[in-house]
Amino acid sequence: MSISADGKAITPRPGVLLRRGPGDVGCDFGQLITLPDLSATSPSLKRELEASLQAYRSAPYLQEFETPRLPCGMILRLILLSTWGDLHYIGLNGLEIYDNDGSPLLSSGKNSFRIAADPSSVNILPGLEGDIRLVDNLSNGVNETFDDTNMWLAPFTAINPRNAEMKRSKTNPYNVIHVLLDKPVGISCITLWNYSKTPARGVRELEIYLDENILYKGYLRKAPTELEFRGEGKPIATSVVFTKNEELFKRLAPKIYTEDGTKQSVMFTNERKSSVPISNVDIRQILLERPDTSVKGVK
Repeated sequence: MSISADGKAITPRPGVLLRRGPGDVGCDFGQLITLPDLSATSPSLKRELEASLQAYRSAPYLQEFETPRLPCGMILRLILLSTWGDLHYIGLNGLEIYDNDGSPLLSSGKNSFRIAADPSSVNILPGLEGDIRLVDNLSNGVNETFDDTNMWLAPFTAINPRNAEMKRSKTNPYNVIHVLLDKPVGISCITLWNYSKTPARGVRELEIYLDENILYKGYLRKAPTELEFRGEGKPIATSVVFTKNEELFKRLAPKIYTEDGTKQSVMFTNERKSSVPISNVDIRQILLERPDTSVKGVK
């Protein structure tokens, strides 16, 4: 799209790239265009777009999924498939996206964005309207924490028969997080910090999409207890890497996590894999009343 004022162009000749709609009416997907906008002709954007067109190549390190090199896009979608055992709630401490230079995008404000979740948080539940574990906390940069006022928590919907009361779709019963970037970026890494207040409520298996193209399907490490974190240095974060830059990789490699050698015997290579079937879950636990949880405060 090209924009002009008083007959003069205030966007580059190729126009401004508009983000496609995420297909979720529960998400505010308005896009901010700063004027004058010269980003469409910037050398860094051109490099990112060119790199994103390169073919998938095997990385020099093992991840659960063979990832593309520097994918470039505007809509990041995370589908949360399972928890580390909790059947009623799912949460995360934080989320960060790194550009092609390895610089953080969300906590730095380098690229304007919107972040949304469906369900949005536990404050949609009766009696929890004032709970402050909101999705905006994921991008506040306070990630290695055990203070749940800086975390996000939502009702876990994937296998719960009470999904009807939250108007969950039968075709998409999972919890979803959207990050809507206002400008296309090349992504070198995505890091997620799992829910540490109650580790069983953390995300175990997830899928990551960029502009509806799958980037990754795999697992997040379970958050340690506070004693394990402070005393033994066990990490909370898991990184998914999309770069071959050796300097960046050395910095990010300690956060890469796989379940190879533990509970799975294959590595995903652009193939889908079924989640844990509901038949493997004790249905009696699902039918129990959802336990109470509440965090109130001033944000």
